Amino acid sequence: MNQAHALDTIVTGQRVRCSLPMCGDGLIYKMVRDNASCLNVRSISKDARLPAMSRRYYIVFFNGHLTDVHEAMLNTPQWSIYASVASAEEIRRELENAQKVKADKIQLSQAAESKFNMEVQALLSDSRYMKLTRADSDPYNGKAAAANIRKQLAKTYPDVKFSVRKASGDAIAVQWTDGPTTSQVNTITSQYVSQRFDPDTRHHVFNRTAWSAVFGGIAHVRLTRTKSDALMARAIDAVFTKYRAELADISIPTVNEYRSGHTNWIEVPVLNKNLQHLISEVAGSLAV
Repeated sequence: MNQAHALDTIVTGQRVRCSLPMCGDGLIYKMVRDNASCLNVRSISKDARLPAMSRRYYIVFFNGHLTDVHEAMLNTPQWSIYASVASAEEIRRELENAQKVKADKIQLSQAAESKFNMEVQALLSDSRYMKLTRADSDPYNGKAAAANIRKQLAKTYPDVKFSVRKASGDAIAVQWTDGPTTSQVNTITSQYVSQRFDPDTRHHVFNRTAWSAVFGGIAHVRLTRTKSDALMARAIDAVFTKYRAELADISIPTVNEYRSGHTNWIEVPVLNKNLQHLISEVAGSLAV
């Protein structure tokens, strides 16, 4: 930690930095005595040596985020305390900015909620979806999601047999042979995914959508497309037609040779890929 002062010499306006998400550079705008939390902090920080009376620091970050921490937390590697101290005017400006950021977030949240409610009502009244099962405003209604995925796939691809089942508590597994590509099926199933990756927190978080609120959702939808020998034969022919010049010196493999991994050892230097990859790539793009 870049600690310029002992904790008991920190003053209002002290500049700090926190590497945690939503933080960054900021400054301390208020300090208060905090005896009540000493025992709790001792239990989570073995290295914290707390006096009978300790401090809580209120911090405003330059991005508008506000937080407060016990002084023991400033001893962790995520925090740096700088020697410079902000003026009262700079503290006032940063607090005003924090209030503006908070007001803007509230306004955006209200606008998003209004948009969300309008989208929900539009889906509820859309005649195209009248036969889909309703989720009763539960975006994690996996039973409704599975039922609706099954209905939509059957309607869109009536000649293909799909297996749609709950694979676990937070996933639906969809399996089929030949038929549409994985990408085509994903355009339907992706509507039911109620989880997304948040780069700020680096965790998967709930993804609230009007679709999942009305028709159900689940954390994951796993797609498995089995390719028949006939489809693989088409893919092999397509590869040797598309790359006739690049593959002129390579014998056309059989489907069995492809499935056994034989083509995995045949490199195509000019394309910077092996033959197994080329065939798999083309097979994945072929719809039946």
